[in-house]
Amino acid sequence: MKLERTSDEGVDEVCFSRSPITACRRHCMTQTTSQRTVSFVCLPRFNSEARRLLSKYHSGQTLLTDEILSIQQLSSSQMTRQIEVAEQCESNL
Repeated sequence: MKLERTSDEGVDEVCFSRSPITACRRHCMTQTTSQRTVSFVCLPRFNSEARRLLSKYHSGQTLLTDEILSIQQLSSSQMTRQIEVAEQCESNL
């Protein structure tokens, strides 16, 4: 398992989790999950910093805590959502 941020992509904005959540590594599948309340910070979808972070996220790079803290100042909104997070993983190999 690893810690990573998650994103929530809407039509008008993109949101990133304020803190890392557990996720299964590539080539692993989730065995068990649990519901967790996660706080997100959001930016307008076409904001240059939002696009940069989203590109970094989709390429598998780690979003740093400092990056998330810096966008809170630019944030258009914040939200809290219940999401499924990995508790146990198993290798597919």
